[in-house]
Amino acid sequence: MIKYIKMSNGEMVIGNVIERAEYSLTVENPMIVIIDRMRNDGGYYIGEYIPMMKINIIPMFYKDIICVIDPDQVLLDQYRDMFNQKTGENKKSVNPKFH
Repeated sequence: MIKYIKMSNGEMVIGNVIERAEYSLTVENPMIVIIDRMRNDGGYYIGEYIPMMKINIIPMFYKDIICVIDPDQVLLDQYRDMFNQKTGENKKSVNPKFH
């Protein structure tokens, strides 16, 4: 299930939560969401959370997570678009997307 995750260090991540364990979440295809503070309209970028990973699955420990929520439809659609680009299902470039 695709979730929006706020980390205690301030990072915001969107990804497919594929497992919930006692101390962690396992997240597939994590992407970082970066708010553009120079804009007043809530613009943001989406890009690879950890570039050049061999396997795009990571653990995220609950002690490092503030909250896990459902993303709004706009963010969800952009995440899906970026994932399609990254996996080659879409012929667009793999550059970070700005909204």
